[in-house]
Amino acid sequence: LQPGIKMCRLLKTPQILCIHIKRFRHEGSSSFKLNNRISFPLEGLDLGPFVQGRSSDLHTYNLIAVISHSGNADGGHYVSYCINHSNYRWYLFDDETVTAVDPCTVENVEAYVLFYEKTSDTIGFVREQASALFENSYSLSPVETSRYYISMEWVIRLSTFAEPGPVNNYSFLCRHGLVNVKKLSSMHKYCLQLSSSLWNYLCDKFGGGPACHHLKHCIICAAYQEALDSRRKHELSKFYRYQNDDEYFDSKSIANENHNFAPSSRFICTKWLRRWKAFVFGETDELPGAIDNSCMVPVPLRNGSAKTISIEVSELLPNLCFCCINNDTWRDLISIYGGGPEICCENKELYSK
Repeated sequence: LQPGIKMCRLLKTPQILCIHIKRFRHEGSSSFKLNNRISFPLEGLDLGPFVQGRSSDLHTYNLIAVISHSGNADGGHYVSYCINHSNYRWYLFDDETVTAVDPCTVENVEAYVLFYEKTSDTIGFVREQASALFENSYSLSPVETSRYYISMEWVIRLSTFAEPGPVNNYSFLCRHGLVNVKKLSSMHKYCLQLSSSLWNYLCDKFGGGPACHHLKHCIICAAYQEALDSRRKHELSKFYRYQNDDEYFDSKSIANENHNFAPSSRFICTKWLRRWKAFVFGETDELPGAIDNSCMVPVPLRNGSAKTISIEVSELLPNLCFCCINNDTWRDLISIYGGGPEICCENKELYSK
């Protein structure tokens, strides 16, 4: 093999850049560590030459942490060097021991992983102005100033990101611009109240929105959520009418063991059933979509037009995870979501076990 150079381009620069240096080389049955010295800057790493096309993103980075490895490919010890942003001093973290070190020490370590943070010359001033306006807003009575609500998630981005992006209040608002009904009872976790002067300042700097003056829940979304909850209860009640416990959510593998399937058993894809479970138990509002069992059968059977496939367990694809439900449960699910195909067990030996 001839030595080569691998090149890559960035479409967008991240807030945190992680550079993993390939110090371990594996050739056949042997492995060894590369101890070549690699120089890296503590400040001013410019990613501009590696950004694809013209980008308005910032591309200057400062080092914030280093992971170093001592030893060889068979074993060794990891330590880390991190900068404390409160005093801008570097510290060595070696298990339970923390020691202050000089920047020159960091520059000369045998780096294994480098962590860089995007920097900005202007974001510090913007934060100071926003902080001053926020403090000043408490001296004004509610009569003297109108109030706005802003996403707490975006405020955290402002305090930590060099480029926080446009103000985005949809972390606590619905698509209609009113409060998400799921978050109404704990709004203090999702939004922050501020003055009109601070809101206007942030919108002028970053854009975005939408503006929120009052924490009113959305009647449309509330009705939709109520309908979803009613649907969940209905589908679960029908499921437990035929399946009396949660063992049917446990996937089984064809490759692991033989299972005793009743003649009325139907196989269903574990991946789909888990999506359905996440919906009916309120983990997500996203519907699971049509049942898709095509991944369970060989390609020749998959390409057919049959809606029902009778197949021996040995004919199912190996290492396949599936769930087994009875015929009544299958009929209910297929009537609601559609899809298929219906897969029946034909293994007579299993029936008699």
